[in-house]
Amino acid sequence: MVACTDNKNANNFETQHFEGKSNHWNVVLDIENDSSKLYKIAFIGKENKPEVFKYKIKDSPDKKNTNSGEGELINQNEFWINMSCSGACDPVGTTIPVTVQWEGKKEELILTLH
Repeated sequence: MVACTDNKNANNFETQHFEGKSNHWNVVLDIENDSSKLYKIAFIGKENKPEVFKYKIKDSPDKKNTNSGEGELINQNEFWINMSCSGACDPVGTTIPVTVQWEGKKEELILTLH
């Protein structure tokens, strides 16, 4: 996938910034080189933030590979997922579906390239 951006590092890798928002969550993906991805998940709801939540991220172009896990916001407002790849990471799709579950609630959002 080629990103439409002018931000290039020494290896001519084009940085990519994806973002998506729902009623309660803001999710960002920053890819600054070809061997790591950084997701940031933040609760933006008006209620008290949940202490723990579950997430599913389908970031492969075919949407078959899912990164899932549990995050916590006990002492922080943002949960970071730093993924490092041995060698180059697999390419991501142009849109990335994300599902977040917390306290019996569930929201789905789509990350798009910015």
